Amino acid sequence: MSIKNWTRTIFKFNDLVEVSLYRSSRTRLQVAVGNVPGPMVKGVISFVTEADNNDGLPHTLEHLVFMGSKKYPYKGVLDIIANRCLASGTNAWTDQDHTAYTLSTVGSEGFFKVLPIYLNHLLDPSLTNEQFLTEVHHINGQGEDGGVVYSEMQDHESEMETIVHVKAQRLLYPENNPYGVNTGGELKYLRETCSIDKCRDYHKKFYHLQNMLVSVAGTFEHERLLEIMSQIEESYLEKIPSAFAQPFSFTLPPIAQNQEVYIPCPADDPTRGIVEIHWFGPNSDEHEVVTALHILFDYMENTAVSPLQKDFVLISDPFASNATFSVNEQKSCVITLSFQNVPSNKIREVAKKFFDKTYNDHLVDDAFDLPRMNDIIEQHILSTLAKAENKPHDAIFGHLIGHQLYGENRDDLLLKRLDEIATLRRLKKEDASFWVNLWKKHLSQPYVLVGGLPDEKLVDEIADKETQRIDEQKKKLGSDGLKQKEKDLNDATKKNTESKPPQVLLDELIVQQLEKKCQKKAQKYDLEKLPLATMLHFTEPKFFQMYLLLDTLKLSDEQKKWLMLFTELMFDSHTYVDGQLWSAEDMAKMLIRRASRTWQNGGEIFTKGIHYDAKRIKMIAQRLASLARESKRDGVEQVERASISPLDGGVNIHLVGDTSTLTTPNLPIWESFKKDNASFFNVPMDPVKEYERTKEVVEGAIAAGKKKMVFRIRHANVILGQFPELAMQSLSMTFAQSSGMLQ
Repeated sequence: MSIKNWTRTIFKFNDLVEVSLYRSSRTRLQVAVGNVPGPMVKGVISFVTEADNNDGLPHTLEHLVFMGSKKYPYKGVLDIIANRCLASGTNAWTDQDHTAYTLSTVGSEGFFKVLPIYLNHLLDPSLTNEQFLTEVHHINGQGEDGGVVYSEMQDHESEMETIVHVKAQRLLYPENNPYGVNTGGELKYLRETCSIDKCRDYHKKFYHLQNMLVSVAGTFEHERLLEIMSQIEESYLEKIPSAFAQPFSFTLPPIAQNQEVYIPCPADDPTRGIVEIHWFGPNSDEHEVVTALHILFDYMENTAVSPLQKDFVLISDPFASNATFSVNEQKSCVITLSFQNVPSNKIREVAKKFFDKTYNDHLVDDAFDLPRMNDIIEQHILSTLAKAENKPHDAIFGHLIGHQLYGENRDDLLLKRLDEIATLRRLKKEDASFWVNLWKKHLSQPYVLVGGLPDEKLVDEIADKETQRIDEQKKKLGSDGLKQKEKDLNDATKKNTESKPPQVLLDELIVQQLEKKCQKKAQKYDLEKLPLATMLHFTEPKFFQMYLLLDTLKLSDEQKKWLMLFTELMFDSHTYVDGQLWSAEDMAKMLIRRASRTWQNGGEIFTKGIHYDAKRIKMIAQRLASLARESKRDGVEQVERASISPLDGGVNIHLVGDTSTLTTPNLPIWESFKKDNASFFNVPMDPVKEYERTKEVVEGAIAAGKKKMVFRIRHANVILGQFPELAMQSLSMTFAQSSGMLQ
């Protein structure tokens, strides 16, 4: 197929990476390519997905497409093929307004082998009854409900955060509005109304060329990708609906008046709840306003000097363990202010305190510290540059999907999305009145507030209700019905797994070696001296990464329990700088201001210079204790911590147990800690010189033919402290092993 059917528009991502957007003249199919240097080729295939009920059709379909296609009816074949093509596998996510599928390979050869098969799964999946039974919902021989999707949603439906969020959606949007439904699926509807026929209809409506964006980032020939996409286009032209209305083209009604709702939620801890306040914000095409809001909210919430921290968190009688703003992009963006771990007796007081204190305090120009605001903007610029260096693929994909959803196919809007740094630099020129007006305009609008009231009794009530439902279900099915359910499930499992991909297919799809252009030869490194197949890849880094290593071998088990609090206090305490005592607030400002500079005495300041204040220690300890309570509610996080701790050979210092002792300050322990470990708080080396010395270590390792060495240098990592022997090990390493090849 000829690539002449494609028109090309070229953009620049932050003036650093060229991004080409190709549009098909035959369909509305779009293909975007980011020329990201490096050996990795990453792709995202995204569809705009709109739902008008709680059946969870976007989510169920995301799971079902991985079960096989009509051409490749083999469960899990995508991951098998991907692994043979130097990829870690495939993945996907479902959001409120889109569903996206990912693929990442070393080199483009493997990517181009997997892509047509991946697209075949997405555009022509099997969608069988048996797949729905095992993957979405079934009843087993014991009368219990199951299924991968069902179990996944079961983990979340009774959580306080989910209950509060769902209630807020119901208040913000009209009934059955695509922004107000649960795209993951609610248990009741997964059991009763979701079906394979609905999944097939939903696929037909949204999974087609006119509603698909293929975004790829890496180093490869664009023509080859377009040839593959032209072949795909030719194969699936007949599947495009005759009429397709652009999703999310409706107009949302504004919030008519303030609404405050407090709802009981199941909770193991009856002393803590949450509060969320929601406003409608700017439209999705107002990119500069959205960016300005992100800056404003960072100013309001981040570090000890921020108003939300001072008003709600870092006080003797806290209102929350954390208070954060977020901006969720959609047709009309939603601004959310979330208060976590709110004491039960303060849940109904949070909103009044916010509007009477924090909001009212910032209605005048003098309330805003412009130097700190500009420091925050500068930090955002540095963060954006760092993302462009560390994760350029993901950063570009986020902008492209946002444009697919709300860009109205306008090149000027995509140009604004991709030029973040220019927008940030313009915001540095704004005066205090700009920020006052921004604050006033968006937070003076009517809002929806939902508070989660913890209720221990509901935990047992929900469990009892579920037990009763299952008992009734078993009774209704009877013995014969349960046996039939068990047989149906076993038959479906067997049917889904009995077909295996033929060896000839797998042999065709294996990547034997990387293309030559991925194997860049470095002048100083003779790879032939290494006893294994090796590839080096170099980029031009703009940043140094620095680490301060703390040797904890001399600490007792009792002292190690205090490490998490100690590390918090390092950056959140009153501190001596050049003999002068700085407040924690002034230190927070300095941290942001000097983030872009080389710190010659940073280790000295944040270890030897800390001034331990009993009141401050108690305040920080209370915050950590609240966060620990929240952490204990997350079962997944606890399992991960429990599994990692025995493997790392160290002490798990996360606070997940009884933290009451931390609220009683013990000042001598901090002085003792500092005295016992004073030897490694010295910072004797210049970062640039140390990096040059580290390069010599690496070159020496290569020359000596050592197996344990650095294969990929992306950042100059500098060790601050007395651990030169760890310098080589600390360098950024990436290993990808397949077919005997290491990256």
